[in-house]
Amino acid sequence: MKPVLSTTWILAATAACVAGLLAGSPFSSAGQLLDKMFAAGPSWAQVHTIYTDPATQDVSHGENPSRSLELLRESWSDESKGRIVFVGNSQMFYMSLAPGEPAPAAVEKTYPDLVADKYSNSAKCYRLAAPGMSYTEALWYAALLLHSPKLHPTAIVVQLNYQSFWNGGIREGLLDTLADSEFKRSVQELAAAGEPYSDDFADALERYARRSVHAKATQNPDPGGTTLAGAVLANRLESAVRAELDSADLWKGRSRHRGDFFDLMYSARIYLLHLKPTTARSITGARLLRSESSLKAIARMCNQAGVRMLAFNAPVNPNVSLYQTTADLKRYRAILDELKNDYHVAESDMEHAIPAPLWGTWMNGPDPLHLGREAHRRMAALMAEFINSGLQGKLGG
Repeated sequence: MKPVLSTTWILAATAACVAGLLAGSPFSSAGQLLDKMFAAGPSWAQVHTIYTDPATQDVSHGENPSRSLELLRESWSDESKGRIVFVGNSQMFYMSLAPGEPAPAAVEKTYPDLVADKYSNSAKCYRLAAPGMSYTEALWYAALLLHSPKLHPTAIVVQLNYQSFWNGGIREGLLDTLADSEFKRSVQELAAAGEPYSDDFADALERYARRSVHAKATQNPDPGGTTLAGAVLANRLESAVRAELDSADLWKGRSRHRGDFFDLMYSARIYLLHLKPTTARSITGARLLRSESSLKAIARMCNQAGVRMLAFNAPVNPNVSLYQTTADLKRYRAILDELKNDYHVAESDMEHAIPAPLWGTWMNGPDPLHLGREAHRRMAALMAEFINSGLQGKLGG
């Protein structure tokens, strides 16, 4: 077969395979098969009909917060009300129904939304939450809120969890916020601070710079103005193909397939290798210092800006253990005590606030993170009480 024909057949076969993949749901189907084989709970128990409102939430969950924050600037034009921002992980926006709770019959609200309802007459609430959020990302969000008068909150409510100290890095979606030159200077200061978190900020700046160089190379001809270098031509061709694909409905579903694939790999890890997220582990060294220093930096920023920082030790499923040793627990508690005593952070310990029967199940075991319907209602009541206490009743509600 001639090389040209061979290449044509390969391209055609590849395009056909990709189209077939996107048209079907092979990874989702494989995941459902694994769930059935290992007696997982009903799929409807993982609630997908969660209330969404771009005026009160970053609905992108960290993937495109720049757009969300633009909407926030508009919705916070009324300065007569208090402003409360919740910062945390997927526990804030996901619901895993507990055994015995009926299937959803309507859109469900998680506890930040229920708190927002309670304070609707006296305060505006906003949720900045993303899966697996690191505390360096929480610091990024705090710096972003505090540098802009239009985003300046009355209080920042930060979710604390021992196992979240394991997380690090700044996700790609946050880099778009560096387009704001003033905020970029704030990030540069954090990167140059010489703190344990600084490397994450320096890495984010470097990735943003590389992305900017790539974008400029794609858009602009070479300095000679007569011919395009091969790399530039390739970049332009790639961009043109991507733009054409992005307009196709079939291609737009690729993120769903990517998520299905990661879910399948995660399920296989749980079912086949028995590596569960509920396994307790000690967190020491650079990971611990990075998260601890990030939280202290948030507290310092809030104190300097006249913003109240409220930190709550998030609920944990009683059927799950976070701490591998008693030393882990003592170390974690010492960090919380230091935030409270040395940085004047209002704290609430909700780790044991939700009893085991109110937690969801995940795959074929207890859900380590996500709350059931009644648990979200209880959390809303606890959170409203905590906010009212932390702000000395200034909001009413």
